Amino acid sequence: MLHTRGCVHFLSVASSVALLLLLPPRAVHAQEQATESTAQREERRASERIEASALLQSIMDAYRAAPMLDVSTTVSVLAEGTQANSDARTSKAEFQFAPHREGVLSFNGYTLHLHEGKIRAFHASNKDAYVEAGDDGSPFYALFNAFGDLPFPEIALALGEDSVEDVCMQLLSHTPDVSPSHVKHVRSAEGKLESLHLFLEADGQRLEFIVDPVTKFVRSSIATVTQGAETEEGTSLIWKSTSIVARGEEAMDAAELWPAVEARQKVDGLQSLVKREPKPPEGDGADIDAPAGGAAPPVDATKIGDAAPLFDLPQLEAGSCALKSLQGKFVLLDFWATWCGPCRAAMPAMTAMLQDFDGRVVGVLVNAGEQGELEARKSRIREVIKKGGVVLEGKHAERVLLDLDGAAARDYGVRAFPTILLLSPEGVILGRWEGWSKSVEQAIRDAVKTDKMPPEDGA
Repeated sequence: MLHTRGCVHFLSVASSVALLLLLPPRAVHAQEQATESTAQREERRASERIEASALLQSIMDAYRAAPMLDVSTTVSVLAEGTQANSDARTSKAEFQFAPHREGVLSFNGYTLHLHEGKIRAFHASNKDAYVEAGDDGSPFYALFNAFGDLPFPEIALALGEDSVEDVCMQLLSHTPDVSPSHVKHVRSAEGKLESLHLFLEADGQRLEFIVDPVTKFVRSSIATVTQGAETEEGTSLIWKSTSIVARGEEAMDAAELWPAVEARQKVDGLQSLVKREPKPPEGDGADIDAPAGGAAPPVDATKIGDAAPLFDLPQLEAGSCALKSLQGKFVLLDFWATWCGPCRAAMPAMTAMLQDFDGRVVGVLVNAGEQGELEARKSRIREVIKKGGVVLEGKHAERVLLDLDGAAARDYGVRAFPTILLLSPEGVILGRWEGWSKSVEQAIRDAVKTDKMPPEDGA
């Protein structure tokens, strides 16, 4: 009987091995995963995340190490699903990246030159003007604050912050929560490694890079967003990009990197660069500025020196907060959204600054631009403010308010997140900025110290 049982056992093992040999590799891998213990599964996933993070770091190094890098990229944005319009919007861009986060970027009619901590901008419609500003130590965020959306991941890879975690937040403003998940190795029939697929994932967000295994340059990418402020139920937003990257071994010409501007006039903002042809009146004396469809024109942004529009908004946890009740102290208003990477990046520094003021300034975080059920919104907000170190109790407690219908944001003419305003104890707007930087922080500190309005170009 022992011999018989031994034969049966041997045959069972042999049969199992033969069955595994007949299964395709993916089925074998799935079967192996199905037999994993929880500890083994977590160990495998941790190893996959480490590999993915290392690959992203290698990609960043490749984009930042070359003497010059020429990148030509095309991005198409489309919606898929039950409520989707299938028409795709396409944008093209040309980049020349140099070391030390310098280079020349061309997209949407603009050409931007980055050199020694400054940005000089031109527009194709205007040969007589230019804009110049400092980048406050971060060319990526300077560009993001100027344009509001940068759908080209190469900008973050070449010009973004130093850490993988920060670059993940910068790759695409619509997928700020993604983190490296795993890497797929694609091989030819002969076993040659043809490409690496890097996956970055979060709830409702997924970003896939198809990477050259030798150069570590991105050939193409696909980003998918299935939930959030911009997506209707049952609809996915998809960004598809293809890129051609060429490495140069000679440094960029100095005159090309930072062109002369003697014949041009310096103007204050990017919008001032664009020359627009006047529109002829339509119909019977129609106002050329009237919006199509009879919609109300956008509210002008509140200006320095204006009385701050009053509001009474629900708080995150309970009760409500009326702006008028805070008069007597300086108020720092921050209009923000959970999906806004720069908003979240600014929170720790903003909270630290408020604590330095020792109760003289009340921080008010007005959450706007969110979608979904109320409890789902609140859950996202709690998670973000916890990671941001926002203080909710004690002398330095910040108020977190819910602008559920966007009315307060409209009253303040908010066009980008974060929009930050400093109000005097009397309720007058002392300063207004789009985006956060060291210079914004210094302008706020100076205004509170002197109780004077900072320069209008304080950003």
